[in-house]
Amino acid sequence: MQILIYSPAFFPSIGGLELMAKILAEELTALGHRVTVVTMERDVDNTQFEFKIVRRPSPLGLVRLARLANVVLQMNLSLKGLWLFLFVRRPLIVSHQGPYRRRSGHMGLRDRLKYRAARLVTNISCSSGIRGDLPANTIVVWNAYDDKVFRHWSVDRNKDLVFVGRLVSDKGLDLLLNSLVVLREKRVKPSLTIVGLGPEEYSLRRFCHEMQMQDQVTFAGQRTGSELAALINQHRIMVVPSRSEGFGIVALEGIACGCIVVGSDTGGLPEAIGNCGIIFRSGDVVDLSKVLMQVLADKAVEERILAAREHHLARFTRREVARQYLEVIENTLAHSGSR
Repeated sequence: MQILIYSPAFFPSIGGLELMAKILAEELTALGHRVTVVTMERDVDNTQFEFKIVRRPSPLGLVRLARLANVVLQMNLSLKGLWLFLFVRRPLIVSHQGPYRRRSGHMGLRDRLKYRAARLVTNISCSSGIRGDLPANTIVVWNAYDDKVFRHWSVDRNKDLVFVGRLVSDKGLDLLLNSLVVLREKRVKPSLTIVGLGPEEYSLRRFCHEMQMQDQVTFAGQRTGSELAALINQHRIMVVPSRSEGFGIVALEGIACGCIVVGSDTGGLPEAIGNCGIIFRSGDVVDLSKVLMQVLADKAVEERILAAREHHLARFTRREVARQYLEVIENTLAHSGSR
């Protein structure tokens, strides 16, 4: 089968959507299918993959690629990408990686257009939390984590908390820093390692300086791959305080590396965490502080949670998630009469 994956964002950009597109391309190729990834992302290093990748094709070039494919998988619904199907009749599957409804509950014009367009295609949602704002025929296939990279290593876990993510408001790092202030008032001072870059780094560093937390908080910059896995393995607890999260692959990476995950109850994050962590109310600094106090102090909680790791992670491996995607692809082709 020839599969075209249309992912406007892709490697070398880093994010859940980009990672899922890469994992699916690699695994579907390993299963014997011919995969082409189309992206608008440049790569100055011209990185090579086992699958074909076409960067920034012309409109005519994109039409030609689509005509060669049996099916098109689009990573998130792109209105700019839908024009293609006015000219090329190919089954279209959309993998929805985030919400279209704003945190306020409002849906803008573009959001409403995407919802209407979604009625005309086969839809996969990365979580039940995201499926709620999609057409009724949406299929839930959870995202995968890279089980080739993120594993539990036998190392000395001499650090307390780790945060991994972009330094933007939606990721909620400010909530975590404020919870450290609350904990300090209770004479609890866990260490925190912050992994990631983003536009709010300056303001977050300034907050740490004003609160005199320099000896407690370390900004580690951006880490990826095995270097990131090694760093996570040094910590006991991963905190994912997101205000908005389609799924939360980072939580799976933390669990795979042997961390307890403390995460907010937003979007699909509780599904990613499962029984391998503790959920707090999104945006609630007091509740986050209470949960952190519990996990830091109670070794029995840690042992119970870590015992659930293996069973939980088995549902999110690269091959298992790719298998479920392939099942949706084959069913879509069968119903469309295409092969």
